Amino acid sequence: GNGSVVGGSMELLYGFADSVMGAVQGAMPVAAVSDFVESVRWGEPLIVGLVVGQLAFAGVLLALRRRVYAQIGAFAVICAAVASAERLNGWCKANWRVIATQDYFDRQGLFALIFFAGPLLLDAHLVIINLSIYTMRLAVKARRLRHRAEQRERAGADKKND
Repeated sequence: GNGSVVGGSMELLYGFADSVMGAVQGAMPVAAVSDFVESVRWGEPLIVGLVVGQLAFAGVLLALRRRVYAQIGAFAVICAAVASAERLNGWCKANWRVIATQDYFDRQGLFALIFFAGPLLLDAHLVIINLSIYTMRLAVKARRLRHRAEQRERAGADKKND
């Protein structure tokens, strides 16, 4: 029945996740990531600014969680920012001396992924989850209103028949 469909879907999802993780690990060996993390100067203003900015943006999203249009606007901003990440990484690669004390910006965009696009994609997923919950609540509310209207119609029809 339903359990086998859900179980099969979960197996498919896990298989997909395993293949994605295998591809990511093949593209970025764990040693390269750990070397990168160790090479970051965590007190550097660029790094601190990016981390604080990401946390502040997540806080704004949390504060605006009940405002649907603000969430949709934030989602659009996130999409535009993530879409520009490659171009931004290229500009930063060419001008790293202006914004940082060392060149974090490789051609693959690992820095941009870890400190910029990755957190924004997480924020985007949270917005999608929040909007999905809002949509489900709205559907339940609409169903209840329809049910009440049908009950009133039946009650009115019963009174006319008496």
